[in-house]
Amino acid sequence: MKKSSYYILATWGIALVVTLLNFDLSLAANQARQQNRFADKCTQAQERVTTRLNNHNTIYDKHHNAYNNLITRLETFITKAKAAGYDTAKLEQDVAELKTKVEKFVADNNQYAQTLTQLQTGTCNQGETTFRDSLTQARTQVKAMHEGAQTIRAFIRETIKTGIAVIRAQTPAQNAN
Repeated sequence: MKKSSYYILATWGIALVVTLLNFDLSLAANQARQQNRFADKCTQAQERVTTRLNNHNTIYDKHHNAYNNLITRLETFITKAKAAGYDTAKLEQDVAELKTKVEKFVADNNQYAQTLTQLQTGTCNQGETTFRDSLTQARTQVKAMHEGAQTIRAFIRETIKTGIAVIRAQTPAQNAN
């Protein structure tokens, strides 16, 4: 081989080594940029989670108080209706079923609040996939919570109100027979 071909091969070799080094450096820089981007996104998401948790607690308190007040008022109504001689057995069963639905709603709310608290505190340090999985879990839990609230509202509208109307349509003399 001629001397010029050695120079050409050496030049190509050096160019190849420099290109590979630059590729490795750009790959490391790209990974660092991705980690910084995730850290920024995670911080922003945690701020939104904090807002969501505060809103959730406010709304949950309102729902929980409303359901508890409704159950208390229904129990008072049943007691007064029984004392007056009305048949309240069906409504008592419906109120017991309503209590179980409310308890399930409370349990779903507690799970959702716990997931939001975990998202708020420390999932950024555990990695992007863990954070995304936690967000997906929170979305699933909030859907279950909304479905529970819809079920309670439908049960009150369709069953409880109908039971109250049936009792009000009765006369105490009907039950004396």
